[in-house]
Amino acid sequence: MKKLLFTFAILAAALSSCDCKHGYGPNDCKETWASNYTGTWNASLSCPDQFTTFTSAITEESATSIRIDGDIYARLDDWNRFTIPQQNFGNGSITGSGTLTETHQTQPNGAIIVTTRRINFSFDVTVNGQYQGTCSATYLE
Repeated sequence: MKKLLFTFAILAAALSSCDCKHGYGPNDCKETWASNYTGTWNASLSCPDQFTTFTSAITEESATSIRIDGDIYARLDDWNRFTIPQQNFGNGSITGSGTLTETHQTQPNGAIIVTTRRINFSFDVTVNGQYQGTCSATYLE
């Protein structure tokens, strides 16, 4: 009987774990990585000689990619990291990377809730082949 219970416990653990397909997870394998980023965000952008705040929208391109403000394409490296591959805009280009962090709070009943989500990223700006500086952005939900 003890051996049967041990075997059942191992089988139950194996069935409850999730080996998610690339671009899905981390908890139930149904949620895309990109869905973690989508929505409306309060944004601030700091570039050389410029600082601005605005409302931003991030949309899902695929399970592993997002579009920031309708213009910037980002490839998701995993659930909370992304790369902005080189992209041309007129006579300039950008390239960069970023992260998404969450702050959690444990409720008295043991439930864990996300209290804040924050995206930080930076990108290098080049115009006519000349490096112009690095911009950094913070997006808060």
